[in-house]
Amino acid sequence: MPKPKELVKKRWRAQRGGWEVVYPEGGKVKKKLFQTEAEAVAFQNEIMEEVQANTPRPVDADIRLRDFAPAWKEIEKTRTDQRTFEDRVAQLERHVIPTLGHVQVAQLRAKHVLTLLGQLELDGLSRNAIRLVKDALSIVCGYAVVREILKVNPCQKLGVYGKLGGTAPKEPNPMTEVQLAAFAEAMAERQGRTFPMLFRLMADTGLRPGEARALKVTDIDWVTGTLHVERALRNDNTVKATKTEETRNVDLSAACQAALRPYITWLTKRALAEGRGEPDWLFVTHENAPVDQRTMRRSFKAGCKRAGLRGFRVYDLRATCASHLLALSAEITYVAEQLGNSPAMIWKYYAKHLPRRSRRWVDQLAAARRAATREDASGTRTWNQEPNLPNLRAVDIAQLADSVDGEPWWDRTTDPLIKSQVLFQLS
Repeated sequence: MPKPKELVKKRWRAQRGGWEVVYPEGGKVKKKLFQTEAEAVAFQNEIMEEVQANTPRPVDADIRLRDFAPAWKEIEKTRTDQRTFEDRVAQLERHVIPTLGHVQVAQLRAKHVLTLLGQLELDGLSRNAIRLVKDALSIVCGYAVVREILKVNPCQKLGVYGKLGGTAPKEPNPMTEVQLAAFAEAMAERQGRTFPMLFRLMADTGLRPGEARALKVTDIDWVTGTLHVERALRNDNTVKATKTEETRNVDLSAACQAALRPYITWLTKRALAEGRGEPDWLFVTHENAPVDQRTMRRSFKAGCKRAGLRGFRVYDLRATCASHLLALSAEITYVAEQLGNSPAMIWKYYAKHLPRRSRRWVDQLAAARRAATREDASGTRTWNQEPNLPNLRAVDIAQLADSVDGEPWWDRTTDPLIKSQVLFQLS
């Protein structure tokens, strides 16, 4: 809510030759002119007192941070997944509340945040750990701004002093065709049928791990050969929207469809044998629940270890799909649609995987320009061809030539500076 000083303003108006006070009254904005600044200040203070007397104070104006945190928790736990929520609560209770819990939320300023960050650095926390604490406090302050307790988020007003390095995000690390083949062979040896099919589908379609785990049998469209992606799973297997909160249809190759058909037949037989009826989830455990993230990661690491591969994550299967498509000269827009990303992000992370031609592109550019200078089938002429003269008789052309007195004619300039035959020849 604006303060009275922000509603009642005093300014010098040279055109009117006096001091003007702008103030609210009856839902309208009014202006009053004074000859001296002292009169304007007195009137401004009088109006500010009236505005402040009629302005209700926020209900939570005096609430302290340690008392405000529980209200934030009730909102936050319904907005984010369980693991993220627990991490933010742990950062608040472990580092923020002991230092800033006594401060009124309405009085939180950038200096308090800087004091907290400095104390954490003295305590020996890494820059990445300090960044997580700052992010948790920023989320709480953002909620206070929504509740109109704070006017601005103090965590976003630190300037260069609030920049924390932390750990740089890991670059995509796609597998080569040979590495992917070795991984698939290792998975097929000792991993049953669920995880080999899961990882193959991710490598063929570029799905995110949460999107792949959330697939259902009914998401496959055998007629169009596509996969409908409309949901994802959190770490605790609760359903959420996709990362972009949009649905998309992903193309399935003929080979991937051929592998999915016997897998679904096997999945149906297993479900019926266990008395669970028709299967719902595409990748399911014996407890009729989607495969969880921890088991998926463990299976992926085991497959990489047997294949002799190191330094790969499950998410790198998504990068593998993107890099292999681009290496085949697939359009960036198509790859972006397949992965559910923007073309700018695809270009940023995967442009280095675009094919490199052995021939020189500048030679192709010169050849294309030479071809463009030739006359096309419609008879258009280019700059270096003879002009298309009108259908004049020979006598008309001779008369026209005599009329220019030695000057350049028809398609050449008739600049008056070019008069002599010598200059004409030189031109």
